[in-house]
Amino acid sequence: MGLSTGTLPALTHLTLDRFASISNLAGQLSNRGFPWHQLTHLCLRDGNQRAWMEVGSIDDFFRQVPNLVDLIIQPLVHPLRRKKSGVVLPILKTFSFSVEYGLGTPSRDAWRAALSFLETPNLSALNIGIASDIDAAIVWECVPPFLQSSQCALKQMTLVNLSQGLTDSILNYTPSLEHLFISPPLSDALADILPNTSHLPNLSSITLYLDALSPRLAPTVVALLESRLRSSEPPDPSQPDPSKKALQNLYIIYRAGRGDEQISSAFRQIWDDHSLKGGLVPLANFPAKEDLRGRTKALSELQALS
Repeated sequence: MGLSTGTLPALTHLTLDRFASISNLAGQLSNRGFPWHQLTHLCLRDGNQRAWMEVGSIDDFFRQVPNLVDLIIQPLVHPLRRKKSGVVLPILKTFSFSVEYGLGTPSRDAWRAALSFLETPNLSALNIGIASDIDAAIVWECVPPFLQSSQCALKQMTLVNLSQGLTDSILNYTPSLEHLFISPPLSDALADILPNTSHLPNLSSITLYLDALSPRLAPTVVALLESRLRSSEPPDPSQPDPSKKALQNLYIIYRAGRGDEQISSAFRQIWDDHSLKGGLVPLANFPAKEDLRGRTKALSELQALS
């Protein structure tokens, strides 16, 4: 049964779940008059690992959805491209993706090109989650070229399970960032979970989610806050003022547990001493570290409240 023009006039949100071939699925719907151009929000979830293996299928698919403002891909899979330039999504504002135990190929060239199918010049929020060490290597390869080709001025970023080193590498490409949401892996030492923000002059808000609260983190938080009060270099009269904006908001969200009240006392003075908004937020039902998608979603939803 076909869809006549105007059959779904209010359709703007779509989730495609557990699809085997994006080209076959898109072709079948297009032949029935599906209004791809109306979509503003799209979620591609749990596609078969070979879902984009037909050459050019991903390029053809994204040309049909030029009006997207929100895109979710869980997980990212290996696409075979027809050409090097990506499809431009001119009004996409939020892009969320996860990499979960590889892309199905060991090729570093493929890793580097994993996001090459898109260019998002007006992207303002990027949310990334990973599940394993191999995923970290893939993100390290594909995110910098994606940001360079898109030339977007990101305002918000969520990073789940990325190490401090990988976080710092990505933040080098986001000087316009204002709001940062981080859920570090448990393997990171507490003293090393906060990123270097010296190259983020506009950063005004950090939200940090921890699986456990430790008093050893408090001095690290204080050091980061105080570093924002100083310029890293003497100003150059010929260049814009490089001084960093002081943080205005700091939230530390942590999984509630025994003994938290005694530990949290080491932190509470931080907000008073630095005239910060925010605070410590104990939560009993925040998604567990194993729930990568749930945690990424929860943190990205906090963006809307910032």
